[in-house]
Amino acid sequence: MKAATDLTARLESSTSVTPQDLQALAKLRDPLGNAVSFYFSHTTTASKAHREELIAIRGLIQEKMNGLPTGSASAPLSHDLADLLALAEEIRLTPNRLHIVFADRSMHVWQQLDLPVISPQSSLYLDQRFHLAPLMRAVQSMAPYSVVLLESGKARVFVVRGTEIHEVPEQASNEDLSLHAEDSRVGWSKHIEGGQRELEKTYFKELLQQLQQFLSKQRIGRLVIGCREDLWGEIEPQFAALEKSVLIGRFHLPSFAASAAEILQIARPLFEASQRARVDTLLQEISETPSRGSYGVEQVLQILAEAGAQKVVLGMQSAQSIHECSACGHMMPDSVQACAFCGSSDLLDIPAEEGIIRQALLSGAEILFAETSAHEGFKDVAALLRHG
Repeated sequence: MKAATDLTARLESSTSVTPQDLQALAKLRDPLGNAVSFYFSHTTTASKAHREELIAIRGLIQEKMNGLPTGSASAPLSHDLADLLALAEEIRLTPNRLHIVFADRSMHVWQQLDLPVISPQSSLYLDQRFHLAPLMRAVQSMAPYSVVLLESGKARVFVVRGTEIHEVPEQASNEDLSLHAEDSRVGWSKHIEGGQRELEKTYFKELLQQLQQFLSKQRIGRLVIGCREDLWGEIEPQFAALEKSVLIGRFHLPSFAASAAEILQIARPLFEASQRARVDTLLQEISETPSRGSYGVEQVLQILAEAGAQKVVLGMQSAQSIHECSACGHMMPDSVQACAFCGSSDLLDIPAEEGIIRQALLSGAEILFAETSAHEGFKDVAALLRHG
């Protein structure tokens, strides 16, 4: 995370966020309540005719600035909001992205993110903690995966993150697998066809090895394949070594020369379906192994406090709140009147979702989001324990 210096240096934004960044954001607490969390994303064009985005951003920020008390205590926050206001034009000119800023001048924090995610929203929070739920949803939606187009002796490799797709030409080795012979002997054509199949078999076997090395090096755990239906019958045995969790989908390739935008449009639904299936599989595991499962805000908070959760699934959250002790940071149900750890009665109301996400990040638990689920017992949150 970058320290807050002058605005010119702070204008640099990142298109990704690291686990270390997330943990640092989760740890920070500003007792003065000057932690700024800004989220903005609209689906539109960058045309100057569309000024409603600029008006919306400025109005959002100006409303907070007008509510600040006068005095030196609010000066750092005023500076952060003024810097954020200065970014409004830049943000408007890059639509169809998720723009995020975490700022706290008094804590020397300025984290600016420009993520390849389309998620219409407009929010600005001033609090003791950064609000991380929208960021974590974006992180899940832009998990990287690779798309590989296959043709006889040819391949194209792409890396996808959210709405961004990039071709990686150096990972595709193309070979001329054609065999030529001027001979009319009976059976010679079959001999050529057999040789052709052996060449293709060798080519795709070597290509798979290259792909596995590439995925490992790039830390990409998922793959989508596009090829003709008639070719897949010959290729499939060579890709049988891939784990089911890696090969998440396959589609019929209308043209090997398809554009990156066309490939993204076809591959994205397969990725999203695999995400939903992964969450459903996890909820099924939690349901079928009660000794390793936990449901509900109170139980999951307790498991997270003990660093006992391996994975956490969050559903469509209601307006449920929990308490956070302002003295020691311990979180508890909102029915509690005093902290069981330190005895303090100075308790803060915080969104349950934010508290669970922060505890999960700090304890190293994986976070997943469920859009909808019919799994028995699951409502807002569930956890898979590390040990039964």
